[in-house]
Amino acid sequence: MSGTKKIVFGTVRQIKGTIKNTIGSIINNKQMVLEGNNETLYGKIQVKLGNIENTLTEY
Repeated sequence: MSGTKKIVFGTVRQIKGTIKNTIGSIINNKQMVLEGNNETLYGKIQVKLGNIENTLTEY
């Protein structure tokens, strides 16, 4: 997967995680909040890896 695709998929995963986190907070579901936090973190990592990959391919 190219770096740009990783960035896009990571951003989408961050949005999904934020939505899960918010819904979990509203309905007072701690498991959903944790899943949302994990998904958001995974998305951030994926975006960082995409940025690194794009930087390395430039050189």
